[in-house]
Amino acid sequence: MTQWPAALAILVVLVGVLAGCDSTIPRDIEPSLTPRVAGVPRTFSSHGISFEYPGDWSVIPVNAPTSPDPLGTLSSHAVGLDRLDLVLVSVFGAKIRVTAENFSAHLTELEIASESLLEAMGYGVQGKPESISVNGLPGLRWQITLPTSVGYVLEGTGSILFDVTTLYVIQCPSVPERAGVIDQGCDQILESFALQPVGETLPTSTVRPR
Repeated sequence: MTQWPAALAILVVLVGVLAGCDSTIPRDIEPSLTPRVAGVPRTFSSHGISFEYPGDWSVIPVNAPTSPDPLGTLSSHAVGLDRLDLVLVSVFGAKIRVTAENFSAHLTELEIASESLLEAMGYGVQGKPESISVNGLPGLRWQITLPTSVGYVLEGTGSILFDVTTLYVIQCPSVPERAGVIDQGCDQILESFALQPVGETLPTSTVRPR
């Protein structure tokens, strides 16, 4: 049986390392992308996940991590307008088992651990999170801020989805002037987010309050 307090502490410590390194899409695996057509959503599919995003957005390169990656990050992908206005989807393992069945029973502990996760990644967390469900995956979504080295303070949402021992962290920061565009794209990604086993297509999802 999982010892929740100890396991959550391990999660926070491991994620704390994330603040010191960036993740990347491995160079030997090319994501599947639909052609860019104005007004037509594009589809991203790689590393067991897929999602739609606005047709006028681009894939944004992310920096390579230190090697070996201390978190064992599975993947990290970014799409958006530029390096400030984007959606970053990161996938990595956890030391705890979280399912739709036990999510509510451990909600307080998960809120504390996940808030620490976002703060370790450099975000300021605003208020209490909203509980969401995405394609059957339980999750939490916060309002977040992110100061940058060029003087901007980015704003947006940060969502963490739980799939047993896998975490999907979806970050949607932007400058205030582009908040509406990035928020819409972030919602589109969450609403279409699906786990994508090789050779199998899963139905798209909806984001709804739990």
